[in-house]
Parts: sequence; structure tokens; C-alpha cells
Amino acid sequence: MTPTIRHKNPIRRNSLRPAVLGIILLFLGALSSVSWAMYELFRGLLLDQGVQLTQQFARTAVSVFLVKDLTAIRHTAKVFLQFPGVRYLGVVDTKTVLRFEEGRPNDWSPYGLPHTVMHAGLTAENRERWHFVAPIMTTAVKSDTPFLEGNAEEARLLGYAHVDIDKQSLRVLVYVLVPLNVAVWIILTLAVLRWQRNLSELDRQKSLFLATVTHEMRTPLNAIHGNAQLVLEAVRVYEEMPDATRVETIITSAQQLATLVENMLTAQKLDAGKMELQLAPTDLADVVREAVDTVMPSIEKNGNRFRQSVQANELVAIDKTKVSQILMNLLSNAGKCTHQGQVTLYLEQTPARLLIQITDTGKGIPLDQQGRIFEWFRKVETSDATQYEGSGLGLAISKGFCELMGGTISVESRVDVGSTFTVVIPLPVTSRPDR
Repeated sequence: MTPTIRHKNPIRRNSLRPAVLGIILLFLGALSSVSWAMYELFRGLLLDQGVQLTQQFARTAVSVFLVKDLTAIRHTAKVFLQFPGVRYLGVVDTKTVLRFEEGRPNDWSPYGLPHTVMHAGLTAENRERWHFVAPIMTTAVKSDTPFLEGNAEEARLLGYAHVDIDKQSLRVLVYVLVPLNVAVWIILTLAVLRWQRNLSELDRQKSLFLATVTHEMRTPLNAIHGNAQLVLEAVRVYEEMPDATRVETIITSAQQLATLVENMLTAQKLDAGKMELQLAPTDLADVVREAVDTVMPSIEKNGNRFRQSVQANELVAIDKTKVSQILMNLLSNAGKCTHQGQVTLYLEQTPARLLIQITDTGKGIPLDQQGRIFEWFRKVETSDATQYEGSGLGLAISKGFCELMGGTISVESRVDVGSTFTVVIPLPVTSRPDR
């Protein structure tokens, strides 16, 4: 008997590896951009605080030159040394003669003592500290009376205030960011690699996975990278405070990226049979309210109307998180696939079952594809399918959650008429291993 020999496809396998490596490098690039932007933002804030602190000390240090008693400046210096990072305060006159100092001085030789500084600012730094200098000026006296014009005085330069501030806060941020981003990158890399190893479908499914995930990652990654570059430019080139809107965009895009990765991990757990139920008494009316509030912007974005009918009056032992995810997936899909139409939610709770029906008046799903839309990374293939966002994971995850609770999910749809997704979960839900 001739043994069966299974030939592997080295060309497709080798083409898959660069794509996975590209995704991993995209993760690394995005994390590096975010980390650098956060570092520059925090550094700019600390430098701004240092300049303001030095200006305040310079205004207080005028008393060193006006009176011989240093009691007041010593008391003020002790207060300033309580501020985070302040390590040294010094006062010199215009001839660089030291008139007062408090704290632990650093090596002043690389800084020098500037004699032409007319504005507070950072003059030097090393690995341990920043060194700020501000001029100490007398207050100008202006006479509004022509008889006292000869008594008008201009502000005079008395000396310079020196302040050393420790970089400990900045170092702590670096110590936190580096291992945190390395850990996140390792987790994301392992998730991508593990998903690749667990793929046992046809080569077309593998190619579809890579194309879909890469497409879904590109938008948030581009947003993270582009806005991080603009924030960095504003801080380093124009010395401006970062735009809060751009920072919010970076955070939102990172959250979108994290959601995609979370869906990938959820799909892997479902496929491996490692997902568990977390049953707890739940008010389904509250679950519906939270889910609708979350997806309503995407429904209204396309000019749709929304109607709901919820018949749930008693607490039921069910996995709240999974039911909420099913609702949000189905409602979100209905809102994205319907334009200037209507989305309807009907939920009915009885002692024997939980029934959820979500109906839309969208373009519908061709009959030959209705049996495949619940497969992993499967999207409706139409001439304009590219306008609909999504990774093809939502329906597959919803199907997995329904089956985990002993239920079913089905669809009825007609092209150019609309679709109705029906979820039936028998009650009470049990967490038996065979689920």
C-alpha cells in the first residue's frame, strides 16, 4: 500500500512570514512613536515648571541685594527645596560673586555663570540635573507726574538666580515606559505568532486573515504615527505645548488597536475551547441600554432610525459580558450596512429562553453567502463590500458565544430588502464543560 504524502506549499508559507513580520514591526513602530511622544510631552511640562520656579525664586532673591539680613531668603529657599526635584538654589551678583546658596550644588564648571541672560530658561543639563538661570531685576518705577519725572527709575540687573532640578521624574517615566512597551510588544507579537500557528484553514483563509488584519491596523497605526510626529514637532521645533486633540487621537487609535487584538485573542480562545462562562444575576434591560448607548453613534452616523422593544423584567443568571458583546456586534453591523433606513431591536425573556432579534433595512446578504458569514474573517463579498469596516470577527465571535451558552444564531436576509439576525439562548444557562 502506497503511503499518502502531503506536500506543503513552501511558496505560500514563505510569503506569509514576511507579512507577519511586517505586522510585528508595525506594532513596534507604533509603540515607539507613542513612547517618544509621551516622553517629549512630559519633558516639556517639567521644563516649563522649572522655568516658572526659577522666575519665582529670582523675584524673591531681590531681597539678598536690598537688605543684608538673609533670614527671609533662607526661609524661602527651604520652601522651594520642598518642591519635587529641586536640589539647589543659588544667587550670584553681576560679578559672579556667590551671595547665597542652599541645597546640594552640582558641578557648575560645565554650566558657567552667564552674564547676559535676560530671560529665565534652561542653560545646561547633564544626565542627573537641569540647570536654570533667571535674571534678578529691580522693579521699574514710573512716574505719571511731570514734576517727578526725574525720579523715574528703570529696572536694574542685580544678579542671577540659579536653580538645579533633578531629572528623577523623567527617569522614572523612562523606566516605566521601556519595560511596559517591551511587554506590550511581546504580548502582541506572541498573539500574532500564536494566531498564525493555530491557523488550520485553507491558504485562502490565511491570506484573507493577513489582508484583513493589516487593513484594520493601518488606520489606527497611521493615526498614532502621524499625530505623534506632529506632537513631537510642536514640542521640539516650535517649543509649543502639545495639542490635546492630537494626544486624544493617539489614545483613541491605540484603543481601536487594542480592541482588534482583544478580538483576535477572544477568537483564539473560542477556537481552542478555552473560553469560560461567568454567570451572574443580570438585568437584561440594563445590558441592552448600555449596548445601545455604545453603538448608537455608528447607527445614527448613516442617518438611520432606531427602534427597540425589550421585554425583560426579572434577573437572569447569564454571562453579561458575552450577551453585551453579541448585542453590540449585531447592532454595529446593522448600523454600518444600513443607510437612511431603520434598525430594530427586539428582546424577549421568558423562563425557558432568551430571544434577540435585530432587523435592518440594509442591502441584505446574498443567499449563497448566508451560510458562511459566521466563519472567521469572513465578510460579505459584494461589489461595494470595501465600504464596510470590520475584521470579519464580530459574527464569528457572536456565534461562538451563543454556542458557549447552549444557544444558536441564524440569519434571514433578502438582497436590497434587509436582514434579520436571531439569537436564541435556552434558560437557565449552565456552565457545563460540554458547553
